[in-house]
Amino acid sequence: MHVAAFVRAICSKVRFFRFARAGCWAAILAALAGGSVVQAQTANWIAGDSSWFIGTNWDTGSVPTSGTVEIGNAGTVHISGNGASAGIVRVGAPITWENHRLIVENAGVLTLIDFFSTLSVGRNSPAELTVTGVGSQVHFNVNGELLIGTSASGSVTVADGGAINSPDLNVGVGDYGSLTITGEDSYVSAYDEVFIGKYAGGAGVVNLEDSGTLILTDPNVLLEIGSVEGSTGAFNLSGAEFHCVRATVLGVDGGAGSVNITGPSSSWTNDNFFIVGNAGHGGVSVSGGGALSVTEILSIADDEGSSGEVTISGLDSTLSLSASHQI
Repeated sequence: MHVAAFVRAICSKVRFFRFARAGCWAAILAALAGGSVVQAQTANWIAGDSSWFIGTNWDTGSVPTSGTVEIGNAGTVHISGNGASAGIVRVGAPITWENHRLIVENAGVLTLIDFFSTLSVGRNSPAELTVTGVGSQVHFNVNGELLIGTSASGSVTVADGGAINSPDLNVGVGDYGSLTITGEDSYVSAYDEVFIGKYAGGAGVVNLEDSGTLILTDPNVLLEIGSVEGSTGAFNLSGAEFHCVRATVLGVDGGAGSVNITGPSSSWTNDNFFIVGNAGHGGVSVSGGGALSVTEILSIADDEGSSGEVTISGLDSTLSLSASHQI
């Protein structure tokens, strides 16, 4: 079996088990609720630029600590210097052309507390999430996913020591989505699935720059960039180091994915397979003194319907292969 076909088989199995797992979560929650899932109250933002911690800013009249939170009204919500919690947070929930913002700052913390929580940025209208400053963070208590750009554009910026800890990371789900991690001690971590450009219409971009860090644990889960036909994904690395323990797959099942490594302090080390074009189109560019190192097999357009290219340009730009390559 070709490497790319082998990886696709793994993808299919992983997705099946995740679908089954989601069904198990629903069944467990229903059982705990006595056979039916009890819907918690939804709190809608009705203010402009103000603090999460003021009760009159919400249509419920009180500060939410659980249930669903929807941020609209062209508002900017600040979580500053204190801890907020909710089960589900939707930034850009109402269908409007206005932009909606959530800012976590000054060591503020947003905790997603449900058994399976979601944080959506750009759900029905454009939205932004910023996590900035040392001690400022977003994290999930149990399980869940960060969705950036679902049915509207969404952007997430983690800067100046901010942090996001999310089980699943999805950038460009069904619309444009971007994730920028910038600055020393700024990081995003994910231990389960990671998609950049997930569904048709999804256009995902990850920018890892200026000593920012992306931490992907669990080597048995893929990093997929451009996952299906009609999706695109790009990972741009500049002024930062990325150590990936996972198999990286660019351009899956008709999708298009790219990796761009630029600058003398930019390096990508991949401890697993690196597939450039897996029944889709993949492209890699290493330039300006950047470096790409692949420990396992580097495969370029190794399967039917695939296309791919790897370009190394500029002084001191390098591609290092520890195993073998297939073209």
